[in-house]
Amino acid sequence: MRRSYTLIAILSAVLSLATVSAGAQGIRHYWLNNQVLYNPAMTGASEDVVGSLIFNQQQANFPGAPRTLLAQANGRLGYTSSSLGGAVSYEEYSVVKNYSATLSYSYGIKLKKGRRLMLGLSGSFGAIQENGSSLTTTFNGDDIFKLNTTAYQVNVAVGAAYVTKNFYVSFSVPKLVHNAYDYAVAKNRYSLEKFNFNLMAGYDLKTRNDFHFMPSFMIRSDKQERFNADINLNFKYKEVFWFGPYYRVNAAFGFILGVGITKYVQLSYAGELQQTKFRTSSYGNHEVILGFKIPKFNTRIAQSPRYF
Repeated sequence: MRRSYTLIAILSAVLSLATVSAGAQGIRHYWLNNQVLYNPAMTGASEDVVGSLIFNQQQANFPGAPRTLLAQANGRLGYTSSSLGGAVSYEEYSVVKNYSATLSYSYGIKLKKGRRLMLGLSGSFGAIQENGSSLTTTFNGDDIFKLNTTAYQVNVAVGAAYVTKNFYVSFSVPKLVHNAYDYAVAKNRYSLEKFNFNLMAGYDLKTRNDFHFMPSFMIRSDKQERFNADINLNFKYKEVFWFGPYYRVNAAFGFILGVGITKYVQLSYAGELQQTKFRTSSYGNHEVILGFKIPKFNTRIAQSPRYF
């Protein structure tokens, strides 16, 4: 029970931070560091309590480009099959500030040989403040956007994951609610979101001399992007350091570098160069992650290789 209280205390501290956001624009974090945000079923995929503090800068040196601060933690509730996670963040871009918080829950069904089928659900709430009065308009009729407004976003995500000691595959529908703000009547409007999904998988292949080769991918689709895929080729030496390139199809090339400061504290950096029209006008996307974990069990059962 004491370990359950420890997790609840950590999550309460994280959720009490004043800065919150998950991105009105669908901000791209390096997804291997944020799997719970893409699929709530990955909540508690590690037997440890894990969390991170993240700073993300998109399109560096581009005026008004998004910047995000995010804090998150998740883990098993004691020795039960239930897991709880929480995330809060703050994002700003141009004249917009976005605050939101997410709470996720998963339930793990034990299968043979230490495998688990995990089912997850998450809910999020956000407030978007837009200082439209500071905008300069050019065309007639655009003055409708020169308002100081506050819109509210809500959403629900569902997902499932199959986790073994060396392999995981997961599928989620990250957005069930479509959020829109009608400037003409200054009112939020909500409807059912069109079908969108995230498909993720990864494998941990241990080689000689304590090196791990950890390929992974994510495929995602929604009404805005239609289809997008990330391919990652990571290498890891014990818990000391890890590195690897990744490719976002038709979007960007990137890499990640990380080091274990202590056995329970890690620091990593992910950066990418755009292959889009922004590549000549910005210094790319950058993300710094300070991760931590709190050991929970002496015996590991189906821990996701994401957290090795």
